[in-house]
Amino acid sequence: MINALIALALAFGVLLGGAGATAYAAESSLPTEPLYGLKLLGEEARLQLATQTQTQLELALEFANRRMAELTVTSPEETAVIEQTANRYQTQMQLALQLAAGLDDEAIVPALQQIQNQLQQQQQTLTQLQTNAPENGLMTQLRQMQQEQLRLVDQGLEDPQQLRNQLRIQLHARQTEEPVETEEPVVTEPVAPASGEPAATAEPVQNQAGPNNPETTPGAGYGPGPQNANPAL
Repeated sequence: MINALIALALAFGVLLGGAGATAYAAESSLPTEPLYGLKLLGEEARLQLATQTQTQLELALEFANRRMAELTVTSPEETAVIEQTANRYQTQMQLALQLAAGLDDEAIVPALQQIQNQLQQQQQTLTQLQTNAPENGLMTQLRQMQQEQLRLVDQGLEDPQQLRNQLRIQLHARQTEEPVETEEPVVTEPVAPASGEPAATAEPVQNQAGPNNPETTPGAGYGPGPQNANPAL
């Protein structure tokens, strides 16, 4: 909670305090640039201020789309940056799924279709990234994560309650460190470095709150989700 308040204070200080030019420049900054941390703070401020689940969902998808765009312009040699960006992308797509699952059965279908369309478009982008860097294991693992998320979306479109149950099983598995029992392998671990070393969870930039810090992101991580989320989750 303290980190969230600090992050919001910093974000508002820049966004509303007469430093508009800096905030504008941060919006287009890349993970390797100094203002990128400010960009993430601005994103977190928008998520914190959003009170409607649908608005939070749209923001999560927008930020995930930004992470995918950042991956397309990051040098293949920047493996640490790629790993952090890929983990942020995964966190934001998982948040979108959790938010969609919190909607009622009538609203969940268009929300899942929105997620499905974005995942399919991003798969094309990721395919191109793999073509440009075929030896990059990070891209392979990220593609596996996308395929698993598409499987969950398809499951939810057929049976919304089954999706809610599956997400609940995954949450329990994370909390107890037990394997998830599903019909197909579920990829839930952070993206591992291409060298084959054990994956390390990406740390938020400058320890700020954000979509990469589930403890302070609405609907993310191990908490109960947004206040207006379906209590069935």
